[in-house]
Amino acid sequence: MRGESTPFYLYDRAAQRRLAADVPGVRVVVVVRDPVDRAWSNWVHLRADGLEPEADFARAVALEESRVAAGWAPFWHYRGLGRYGEQLRDLYAVLPREQVLLLRYRQLVDTPRETLDRVSDSLGVEPGVAHTVAPENVKPHVADTPRYRALARVARAGAALGAYAPPQVWRQVSRPLLAALHAGRTPRPPLPVEVRRAVLGPLLPDVALLEELTGESFDDWRRDTGRGDFRSRRPTQA
Repeated sequence: MRGESTPFYLYDRAAQRRLAADVPGVRVVVVVRDPVDRAWSNWVHLRADGLEPEADFARAVALEESRVAAGWAPFWHYRGLGRYGEQLRDLYAVLPREQVLLLRYRQLVDTPRETLDRVSDSLGVEPGVAHTVAPENVKPHVADTPRYRALARVARAGAALGAYAPPQVWRQVSRPLLAALHAGRTPRPPLPVEVRRAVLGPLLPDVALLEELTGESFDDWRRDTGRGDFRSRRPTQA
């Protein structure tokens, strides 16, 4: 049994079609997350690495359409990546539903053992072997200071040049720069309710589509508060 994971195959419709054509018996595990929580975490991640020039989350989301038109990569498609209804609808058009297992991110956090047994069952492998979920790749929230902005400009220039070298070269070279960026970490502020509502509004029809496709309720995504980050909700270890 072989596999790989990426946050982009579900979003990339051409990748969906190639997957179905090249590996017709493939088993796909789809993990969906509160789309506003996902977008907020996405923005924090890019800010931490100096790759998001917009210091205001709501403004960054508002810029999405113009950025997509300008050819910005999917990682900056804050709402688009969370339109799971459309993505799943298109996946079901190229793969039988019985080959797709849909999970919620919160299931992996709240009940990892049971959820991984569901994954094992779906893949046809022995349950009970995988029982822990690796820690989330949590990035720190970094304050928007003159020092941060100067380092971020260097990071973005380096990333642009790094596109012409093997990925491992840029990863190695960028480590000291990322450490310097992350030194400015501050506690992650709560997402204001009015910002959450503004980001969520255009996504509500897609949430309804996801419910129609799956027969499940995602009403918790319509609330004024998300579920928080992975670390804050992990059970306390004895």
